Amino acid sequence: MVDFIPVGFERKPDTAFISLIMIATPFRKQGIGTETIQLIEREIKKDAHVTEIRSAVQENNPRATKFWQKNGYRIVGKPELRPDNTTVFQLRKNLS
Repeated sequence: MVDFIPVGFERKPDTAFISLIMIATPFRKQGIGTETIQLIEREIKKDAHVTEIRSAVQENNPRATKFWQKNGYRIVGKPELRPDNTTVFQLRKNLS
């Protein structure tokens, strides 16, 4: 399951956002997540105005954090408490 905003995240024409990527447990550790991220990024890059992709990862999920970092995303800032009481790291990947 994937959910993303290809352009205009937070009303910024240069910013995309990946809000969700879920791979069913039996299909993990097979490269499907990385392939999925690459497909999403290719779709986002179709708009030449987009220069960065943002996402977020829960602080208590080191496997997911490692996954995002392996795919070129970096943590920006300190952990943030969300209204749903989860704590997340903001992630960013520059495309330019």
